[in-house]
Amino acid sequence: MSLQTLTAALQHLLGTVNSPSEVPSAYQSALRDLFTGIGVLSQDGQTFSTPTARFFVQSLLRCLEEGALTASAWQGTPESFCDGLGAALTQTLEEHRLGCSAQPQPLRIVQTAVAIIKAQRNGEDVYLMQYDAAARQFQLLGGKREPSDESTAAALIRELREELGMAHLTPERDFKLYPLVEGVREMSVSESTHVLSAYDHSFYQLLQVRFRLPEDEVTRWLTMHELIHGRTHDGRKVSRLLVNYLAEILPTLRHSLDETLE
Repeated sequence: MSLQTLTAALQHLLGTVNSPSEVPSAYQSALRDLFTGIGVLSQDGQTFSTPTARFFVQSLLRCLEEGALTASAWQGTPESFCDGLGAALTQTLEEHRLGCSAQPQPLRIVQTAVAIIKAQRNGEDVYLMQYDAAARQFQLLGGKREPSDESTAAALIRELREELGMAHLTPERDFKLYPLVEGVREMSVSESTHVLSAYDHSFYQLLQVRFRLPEDEVTRWLTMHELIHGRTHDGRKVSRLLVNYLAEILPTLRHSLDETLE
C-alpha cells in the first residue's frame, strides 16, 4: 500500500473525509485493530479513548503529510533533533513497558565483563572509566561477551585491548586479573540500543598494572564523588553500575597501580 493510502485511512479515522474508495476495508480494519491494541481507540474500535489519543493520530497524519517522518528519523540518539525521533520513541516505549508491564520481557540478553582499575590521586581514590559515545556516558572498561569469547575473562581481555588500543596487552606480563563478583543481574533500558535488556555482569579488578594507562577526554580517572552523583565535574553522564552494585567493597580494594597519580 502507498503512503497516500495510509494518509487517506488516517483522514477517514479522524472523520475529516468520507470513506475513501481507494482504501480497502481490510486495510482500514487492520489500522483500527492496531490503534485499538495500543489503546488509542476504545474497544469498539470506533472512538478515540481520550483527547490525547486523537491528537496523537492527528500529529501522525500531519507528520506524514509534511514529510517529517523519514528513515533518517531513526538514525540518531534520543537527544538528537530531527533524526532522534525513533530512538526517543523506542526508549519511551521500553521504559513504559519496564514500569507498567506485570512481567516485562527483555528484547536483549547480554553477558558483560568489566574491569575496575583503581588508583590514588591527591590522597583520593579514583577509578578509570571511558566515554562510550553510543551510550553517551562514562563507563567501566570492558563490554559484551561475544560468541567467540571462551569466557568472560577472555571477553574482558579482548575489550581492554580494543578500548586501550593495545593489541599485545597480556595478562600476567602486563597485569594480573582477579575476579571480584560474577552473576550480577539487572534489567534496564539500554543506553545504547534503547531497548529493555537483561544483563549478567561479571566484575574483575586489574592489579599490578605495569603498562601506561591513557588519560584524555575519552579515558579519565573519576572520583567517588563523580561516581555517586552520576556526573563528571564538567557535567557528562557517568554510569552508576559500579556504585549500584559494588559501593560497599570499593574502599576495601587495593590500588591497581604501585604509584600514585600526579
